[in-house]
Amino acid sequence: MLICIVFLFTSGFAVWAIFAVTTFFIGSVVLWIWRYRLDNKIQYAKGIISICSRHLGRITGQWANFQDVWKEFVDPAHHYSGDLDIVGDKSFFQFINTTHTWHGRQKFAGDLLYPNYSATEIKERQAAILELSRGI
Repeated sequence: MLICIVFLFTSGFAVWAIFAVTTFFIGSVVLWIWRYRLDNKIQYAKGIISICSRHLGRITGQWANFQDVWKEFVDPAHHYSGDLDIVGDKSFFQFINTTHTWHGRQKFAGDLLYPNYSATEIKERQAAILELSRGI
């Protein structure tokens, strides 16, 4: 942009110079926008590849290598988490977890360890899952 400003002053603000600088400026803005959108698409694709890689790892039996095991939820005094390997290394949580946020992981682990749903809530959740699964 500095070169363009110098170019305008040295050309005496000729019409052709103003047109050239304006064209260069508009072209630069268009390229910046295109680059921004391309970077967003690349980041989105990388995220999809990461998710698909985890799903493939789950299918091929590499789920035991996943780093997300939530060891802080391991409670030896819990009634069934130790016997059933609900959380921790090579656990049910590690196998089935597809959450991607801290809050989602915490809620999912809490649901596995301390389920507190009434029969009505369970039926509503099952109906919601059935409805969502039909859209696939």
